[in-house]
Amino acid sequence: MYLPRQIGPATTWALSDFGRKWVDTPPAANGTALVPVATVPQDELWLVDWVRVSASPIAATADVRAYLCHDTENWDVMGTSTGKYDVADQNSPIQCPGGVQIVLVWKDMPNGATGRGYVQWTVMRQGGDS
Repeated sequence: MYLPRQIGPATTWALSDFGRKWVDTPPAANGTALVPVATVPQDELWLVDWVRVSASPIAATADVRAYLCHDTENWDVMGTSTGKYDVADQNSPIQCPGGVQIVLVWKDMPNGATGRGYVQWTVMRQGGDS
């Protein structure tokens, strides 16, 4: 026979808020334009469910990437080879834990061209049930 024993409170992620932000890059230099979108607070989990990008001039880029933390291929979470995100292909949100910085990077940009992005996310916060 086993006796019931107490365990700590269960923690769950609960929908708490949402966020959205338009960002513009400074003019591209050396073929790259980069703009930080936001840093996720330590006590939150963000579910990035929408990223839309464009470039000016319109035909300025053929490669746009979204990165978590660093502008390196190791942190590449989503992207496009046409310069515009095809959101129909985004079948589930990107999970961004606390402390992560979301960065949009335009590659192969002519010097002086600019990028514009829109990012939308759901904010989750941890709560406990006893």
